[in-house]
Amino acid sequence: MDNFVLFHLGSDARVEVNSGEDGLTIEISHLRVRSFRLQLSWVRVQALASDDELLEDFLLDQLTIHRR
Repeated sequence: MDNFVLFHLGSDARVEVNSGEDGLTIEISHLRVRSFRLQLSWVRVQALASDDELLEDFLLDQLTIHRR
């Protein structure tokens, strides 16, 4: 996650990842995007983690949706 955000937004992006019983919560903030939070179930996390292309497409879509 950190490498993806670093590559697409830069080193000044802030990324927080927290795990819980129901899955992951990911918060991303940077000047080029409106700050946003993703809540992913463990089933979704497992699907994204097992397919690099799916993960990259999902994350790029999120950056595009939240672009300023």
